[in-house]
Amino acid sequence: GADGPPDEGLRHRPDGLTGGPTGGDRYDRGLAILRQVAGSDQPAVLDVLTAAAPALGRYLVEFVYGEVYAGPALTLRRRELAAVAALAALGNAEP
Repeated sequence: GADGPPDEGLRHRPDGLTGGPTGGDRYDRGLAILRQVAGSDQPAVLDVLTAAAPALGRYLVEFVYGEVYAGPALTLRRRELAAVAALAALGNAEP
């Protein structure tokens, strides 16, 4: 289209991931991280999301875990601490 190819914005990323991984790569990487965070090979949150909105579940695994959580800026432990701190500050950290 007039804006160029759909992946134009993914070629020069500030996080060093050039060209953008394929959806399958992001999903596999995201699923591995989600499993590590959840401490389960079959995280319950994934079952709930897949049943309610399959596209949203896949998007969250690919983007949140496969891109954001996989980034090199913070360790997984520090990333989790930052997420909990942000939720606590917002008043959304209920068990």
